[in-house]
Amino acid sequence: MQDWICDTRRYALPQLTVEETLVFAAFLRLPGNMNRQQKCARVEMIIKELGLERYTIEGTYNYQLSCERRTVIPTIHQPSSRMFHMFDKLLLISEGYPVYYGKARESMEYFSSLRFIPKIAMYPAEFLIDLATGQLNDVSVPEGLLASQGAPDSDRDVIKYLQLKYKAQLEPKEKEENHRNTKSPEQLQLAIQVKKDWTLSWWEQFRIICKRTFKERHRDYFDKLRLVQSLGIAVLLGLLWWKSQTGTEAQLRDQVGLIFYICIFWTSSSIFGAVYVFPFEKIYLVKERKADMYRLSVYYPCSTLCDMVAHVLYPTLFMVIIYFMAGFKRTVPFFFLTLFSILLIAGAGELSGAAVLSIKRAGMTASLVLMLFLLTGEWYQQEGSKMKS
Repeated sequence: MQDWICDTRRYALPQLTVEETLVFAAFLRLPGNMNRQQKCARVEMIIKELGLERYTIEGTYNYQLSCERRTVIPTIHQPSSRMFHMFDKLLLISEGYPVYYGKARESMEYFSSLRFIPKIAMYPAEFLIDLATGQLNDVSVPEGLLASQGAPDSDRDVIKYLQLKYKAQLEPKEKEENHRNTKSPEQLQLAIQVKKDWTLSWWEQFRIICKRTFKERHRDYFDKLRLVQSLGIAVLLGLLWWKSQTGTEAQLRDQVGLIFYICIFWTSSSIFGAVYVFPFEKIYLVKERKADMYRLSVYYPCSTLCDMVAHVLYPTLFMVIIYFMAGFKRTVPFFFLTLFSILLIAGAGELSGAAVLSIKRAGMTASLVLMLFLLTGEWYQQEGSKMKS
């Protein structure tokens, strides 16, 4: 089996393949009494049923993956007749009004009962679209519409005829079925209570979400450019402040300037990184929470735990290099205190970036916060006082 990458900007995480998306959804949504092999077999069956095992999904199409008892509104380009007849319900709308609602496999029989019969072999979906637009080429029509054939407004007459037939034949049946299936308040309360019961325990959801989150973000965690940036800046600053001393006030001021720059560097890096991460992930979090895929208390610990790989690794490498090159005080408590300060600064940047979930406003807010840090920092005030004196 091959892997397929599709444009899932609004539906699924684009860093995951379609197979991975289906597998993680199966692990989270299928009942807990099914083992791993059974869930994987269900995914294989779905892929085979959709005919995707030998094909590649192009990046210009959007697909929405869902499970049983969910309303699915996908974009399907020319579904096969076999797939068309598998649709549970079909709603055919013409000019904003329904002309058919029911099982897809019964649609042709319904329109045949109205004397709309294709004269040539036609694809069911194409035939229904022609009816919805009033185009009756190569289609036999009822006797009541024969007189209007060829008239300028013949298509409007066809649409009006179909709408009237729907109100007379299908709408009463639909209302009766809805009334019969209406649940009492006690049944609704029971359904709500059942919905709250999760198929997996908190710990099992935690393991699955952690694995999915790490698989989704590991390319960003171990990005070569990110590593080169951290190591390169650390080496450059270490060379510029090589074995700096604190014997005089001027030398002490130099080290204060270095620490000030380190704070600004990690604050800006974390802010502008979070500006694009949190609004991007909010779309998928809201969608998956509406589908009750996992607990909200599972997502944030998983996201935080996985992000700690990058939030701790790069600042630690950065500080190990620059701490000894710049000649900071070489004691264990001071080293870890400085490292903790850098990690805290990076976390503050993440918080600032996550506070505003609009990318445009978040970028403006990040720039404003960074400028406030620069202007209110003691380093610039000291340098300004020094120049005046």
